[in-house]
Amino acid sequence: MPETTIIEDLVLVHSTDQAYLVRDDQGEEYWIPKSQVVSISFGENIDLGNDGEILKEIIELEIPEWLAEDKGLI
Repeated sequence: MPETTIIEDLVLVHSTDQAYLVRDDQGEEYWIPKSQVVSISFGENIDLGNDGEILKEIIELEIPEWLAEDKGLI
């Protein structure tokens, strides 16, 4: 099994049947294929104050290390 890494401080922007669109604390957004997600833990809804934008907090997202590197998350 490939090495995995846990990413924190993300919010869920959008979800499809195939992928999660997540945003980091710098405002960068990344599509993460659900097929590559080892585990994901959601927290509370967060009101970012951007025109009523309410997003779901992601406490931890565990994905393969190669994907995190490819997306620039680590």
